[in-house]
Amino acid sequence: MDLPQLTDLLSGALQSTAFNNLALGAFGAFFGAWGAQAVISSGQRRQLVVAELNSINAALNLCFSICNVYGSQKKQHALPMLESIEKIRAERDAIAEKNKVLSAPLSLVLQSPLDLRTISPVKTPIELLERLVFEKIAMQGRGLAAFNALVGAVHNLNAAIDFREALLIDFKRQNLPSDQSIPFYLGDRNSVGHSDTRYPDSVKAINLYASDCIFFAKTLAEDLSRHGAAVRKKHSSWFRDSLPKLSEMDLSPMLKAGLLPPDKDYENWLAGFPKEQSRTR
Repeated sequence: MDLPQLTDLLSGALQSTAFNNLALGAFGAFFGAWGAQAVISSGQRRQLVVAELNSINAALNLCFSICNVYGSQKKQHALPMLESIEKIRAERDAIAEKNKVLSAPLSLVLQSPLDLRTISPVKTPIELLERLVFEKIAMQGRGLAAFNALVGAVHNLNAAIDFREALLIDFKRQNLPSDQSIPFYLGDRNSVGHSDTRYPDSVKAINLYASDCIFFAKTLAEDLSRHGAAVRKKHSSWFRDSLPKLSEMDLSPMLKAGLLPPDKDYENWLAGFPKEQSRTR
């Protein structure tokens, strides 16, 4: 078959109804499959976005719970123990001032009892929060550092609580009289001239680390909220109002109660994240 005959054959085939139907069927099958794939991809995309937003909300609720747990521990235990030490120290100093002008020194008899309560570390859902932050949420930057700092603060707080309890067990075992208990409680020099500040230092550490737990949980929540808002904004044009709304965390009661540590106490840490810090102002 020569070239002109081949050309005529192809021309006739292109004009035939059967060929046209076959071509249309092929095109329809191709674009139908493409359209179905586009629909599947859109549905899968929405599932992924919704799953991340749900994980963000779960993490926000955990942060709120952690703030409340350590806020309660600070209010019920840490602050009263610290205030007791300051009160006993003030009474001790007042007696010492009187003894400067008295010919017969007063004995060190205090009006306030020593606060030797027993406390235990509290359990918080750190492991669950870790899985959400590192496996379910695509967040970067300061939020991840805040979580790591939170883990460290929880560990340090529990260690300080356990250390204080060990000191109390040894102190109670000695069954010292009241006047010899004051040096232990305040870290003063004892009758042989030795000073041991471990007990008051442990109480200060408990207060410090409880504040750290609250601050870093709050900071993590702030960055989770910011990340969640960015995710919703990015996909809102695709899915409109069908995306989950972000949970809100109200810490105003803790702020009024003086349980939220101020940002200025963490200036050095915050300075390591200038971009994130500028967004919060």
